[in-house]
Amino acid sequence: MNSVKFAPVFHRNRPFAHLWNHVQASNEQNGENVNFNPSVNILQTPEGFRIDMALAGYGKEVVALKVTEGLLTITGTKQAETLAENSEFTRREFHVGNFERSFQLPKFLDTEKVQANFQNGLLQVSLPRREESMPKAPRTVEIV
Repeated sequence: MNSVKFAPVFHRNRPFAHLWNHVQASNEQNGENVNFNPSVNILQTPEGFRIDMALAGYGKEVVALKVTEGLLTITGTKQAETLAENSEFTRREFHVGNFERSFQLPKFLDTEKVQANFQNGLLQVSLPRREESMPKAPRTVEIV
């Protein structure tokens, strides 16, 4: 669990800063959240699994997926916004920096057929089952 420290902010060059609380989580260093874990939903279907990862503000060009020996690893990076001269944040909660999430995959998944789609800040990773592990329809056995 991350501890959060609240401290009032007042600066004479920012007259409205006192209207906000400055939040500094213990896992932040130099404006970068070093323990960022994007939120995921994992959906199981008869065909396999789908991982949905919320990556608002990221582009698909800075996100990478790798499958190695049954482990799916998703990494990404986001650069800090360049501010105009004489500008500074009064509050900064958007993640800047790197993230990495790993998922141990069940052996019944076909890791050669993993697919990913990135649209509107949502990464969807499809993890299909191996053909031999697909649920089979019940069959009727004839009584002789």
